[in-house]
Amino acid sequence: MTSYKLLVGDMFDMIDEVDPFSVKCACIDPPYMIGTQSVDRANKIDPWADLMNAARFYRDVLEVIRPKLTVDGSLWVFMNWRGLASLYRASCDAKWLPASCMVWNKDWPGTGAPLRASHELCLLYTMDKFAGADKATKDVQTCKPVPTAHRVHQAKKPVQLLKRILEFSTREGDLVLDCFCGSGSTGVAALELGREFVGIESNVGIAECASDRLMAAANQGSLFGFGGEAMRVMAAELAKIGKTIEDVLIEYTDEPLFTEGKRVYRAREKGDDYGKRYGEPSRALHLRKCGVHRSDTFRARR
Repeated sequence: MTSYKLLVGDMFDMIDEVDPFSVKCACIDPPYMIGTQSVDRANKIDPWADLMNAARFYRDVLEVIRPKLTVDGSLWVFMNWRGLASLYRASCDAKWLPASCMVWNKDWPGTGAPLRASHELCLLYTMDKFAGADKATKDVQTCKPVPTAHRVHQAKKPVQLLKRILEFSTREGDLVLDCFCGSGSTGVAALELGREFVGIESNVGIAECASDRLMAAANQGSLFGFGGEAMRVMAAELAKIGKTIEDVLIEYTDEPLFTEGKRVYRAREKGDDYGKRYGEPSRALHLRKCGVHRSDTFRARR
């Protein structure tokens, strides 16, 4: 079974759990800081100061991740176009400029006006000896987004897109890091490809959901009775019809693997007391099932 570790807490506090020079690829989806401002729009004060506050945060993120990468490692950072100025300023301050920018074409009309948003950006930062697996890889990748009804986290990225990133940047057995883990999509992609994974998530409810998904992904080989190359072939065949192995697992189980985690997340987002709304025994049982303790650390071993 492929190994993974899921840590719950602030990424700046938990990142020390990751060994220096151990991560082949970090793939993160940090807060986009959209709409954050310290003054009311009616005041018509230049919002540049708020963008620079975001830049300080992004700079700190870059500076703590970079020492964890191998000499041939890479960092991928998803970003909305509105936050690009902040991230590029952070890159300059950290003295680490992006090597490329991938455009994720969602092939789907999103929201927004006057133009409907149908893309996101993903900046690629590389270490000195980085070499991509395929030199013919294009900087525009088309992949439909996760349907809203299937999202536990509002920013959930499609596993197929994340697999393309990891296949380009890593090999089997390499370590992948996502310190804004969310519901664990990067980890699912990594484990299905035979990579090791470390995730960090600050929201306990979301982390519970991620724990279920990672546990299922890590055990897929034994569940189906095979692993390695056979798993990759199966994943490739499913991709042709727009599905992942996780989709099949969900379809053929009594309920979605992340049902309880989704309820926890929704309750926390609304500010409800989970124990009062759903019953404390249910919560305690689920915490034990996921291996969640107040140490806030999930582990799965080979």
